Amino acid sequence: MHRMVAGILSLSQHLSAVHSTPDVYRPACCPSCGLGRVWHHGHYIRKSDRSAAPEQARCLVPILRFRCAGCGRTCSRLPAFLSPRRWYAWAVQQVAMLCVLLGGSLCPNHVRN
Repeated sequence: MHRMVAGILSLSQHLSAVHSTPDVYRPACCPSCGLGRVWHHGHYIRKSDRSAAPEQARCLVPILRFRCAGCGRTCSRLPAFLSPRRWYAWAVQQVAMLCVLLGGSLCPNHVRN
C-alpha cells in the first residue's frame, strides 16, 4: 500500500477531498494482512508544516484513519503535500539534503576549513 495519496497537493484540495470524496484515501486492502475490507475509522489531527504561511501553519489537518475488518489494525494515508514522520515541507527537506551531500553542515556553529 502506498502511504501517500498522489494528486492532493495543497491544504485546500485535501480539505475538499476529506469532505466530498473521502474514499480517495481508502486503501484497496489492509497493509498488514492484505484483506480487502477496510472501513473508515475516524481521523487524527496533524499540524501543517512549519514553512507554510502563518495562517496555514496554525491549521490542523485531519488525516483519515481506516480499520481492517480482518485483523483489526488501523492505517492512514497522507495527502502528497505532507511528508510522513516529518514536520518540514518537501522543498525544505530537499535543500537540507543537498547541503549535506555537497559537504555543508546543518549546524550553525560549524566552520568548515
